[in-house]
Amino acid sequence: MCSLESLTEEVTFFRGSAAEAASEYPKNANVTAAVALAGVGFESTEVQLTADPEAEENSHTLSVEGRFGRFVITLANGPLPENPRTSWLAALSVVEAVVNRTRPMRF
Repeated sequence: MCSLESLTEEVTFFRGSAAEAASEYPKNANVTAAVALAGVGFESTEVQLTADPEAEENSHTLSVEGRFGRFVITLANGPLPENPRTSWLAALSVVEAVVNRTRPMRF
C-alpha cells in the first residue's frame, strides 16, 4: 500500500492477477473486475496499479493480445467534483444502474 498524500512521483504499487487486485484493492479494481469477467478470467488477467500525484484524470489502459492480433485502449475520465477520490464515470454508472432497475420491464 502506498500513501497518496506523500507521493512525489509516479509509482506502481501493485502487480499481479485481477483476483489479487480485487481482493487487496477492492476500491480500485472495478474496471479490473469488469475486464476479467468479460475476458480470460480473474486468475489470467494481469493487473498493474499505478499512482501519479501529477495526474489530473483517472485512467485505465487495457492491453489485449491473442491469436487475432492485439489492441490497446486507454480510458481517461475526470474526478467527481464532490469527491475527487472517485471518477465521474463511476458515479454516472451507479446512477444509470439505479435508473435501469426502477424502470418497468418490457416483454
